[in-house]
Amino acid sequence: MRKRRIIFISAFVALMLLVIGLFAYELVTTNTISGSSIFRGGLVVASAVIFLIKGLYGAGGRIPYQKYEAAYAKELEKTFIGENNKRERKALLEAIHLFNIKAYGGAISKLEKLLSKCQTSGDVYGVKLFMALSYEGMQSGYKAMEIYKEIIKQGAYRATPYINLGVLYDLEGNINGATECLYEAIRLDPSDYHSYNNLAQIFTCNNEYEEAIECAHKALELKNNFNDALEALAICYNAIGDCENAEKYFKKCLQTGSNEQKLRHAMEVYAFQNDENE
Repeated sequence: MRKRRIIFISAFVALMLLVIGLFAYELVTTNTISGSSIFRGGLVVASAVIFLIKGLYGAGGRIPYQKYEAAYAKELEKTFIGENNKRERKALLEAIHLFNIKAYGGAISKLEKLLSKCQTSGDVYGVKLFMALSYEGMQSGYKAMEIYKEIIKQGAYRATPYINLGVLYDLEGNINGATECLYEAIRLDPSDYHSYNNLAQIFTCNNEYEEAIECAHKALELKNNFNDALEALAICYNAIGDCENAEKYFKKCLQTGSNEQKLRHAMEVYAFQNDENE
C-alpha cells in the first residue's frame, strides 16, 4: 500500500512540474501566458487531482462491494437492509473500503455522516463497529473503547465488540474488565475461538496456567492447529513441570510456524516466574 501511494504521489508531482514548466517556457518565450494555455493547464491539473484521489483511495477505479459484503456478512446482517436502504448500505461499504486501505480518517468521516441515517439498532451497530475499528487503526484506543462501550450499552447482539474491548482492556492492564468482556463474548458466540485464545493469553501472562491450558484447549477444539493456542500450551505445560506435554506442543508449534528461539525463551521465562511464585 505504501509503495502504491509513493507511485501515485510521484506521478502527480511530475504532472504538476510539467504544467509549471510549460507555463514557464511560454512566459519566457512570449512574455505572456495565453488563455488557452491556462485552460489546458487547468484541465491537466483537474485530471491529475482525480488521478491522485483514485490512485490513493480507489481500487482500480472500483470498490469491491461484493468482497466486503461476503467478508463482513455476519457483522452487517442487520445493518441498512432492504430496498429502502440501498444508498446507505453502499455508503457504508465505501467507508469499509477506506478502512481496509487504511484511510481511517476518510472512513470515520463517512461513518459519522451515516450515523444520522441510522433507523434501527442494527444500523447503529454496523456503523459504530467500523468507527471503533477505524479509531483502533489510528492507534486511538481510548476513543475506540468509548465506542465499543456505546455499542454494548445499546445492546450488542454479536461477540465482536466484547472481544475487541476485552483486548483493549488487557492492553491497559484491566484484567478483570478484559476477562468479563471475553466471557460475555463466549456467551454470545461459543464457536468463536478468538475469545478462548485471548483468555488463554491473559491467563498465561498472569501465571494462571491451569485456566490458560483449559482455554487454549478449547480454542484448539474450535480451530485445529491454531498457533497462538499451541504456544500457550507449550509455555504453560512447561511452567507447571509437565515436560511430556510441553515437548509435545513445542513440536506442534514449530510445525505451525513458531520461532524456535523465541518460544524456548518464553518457556524459560514463564517457568522461572512459576518457580519464583512457589
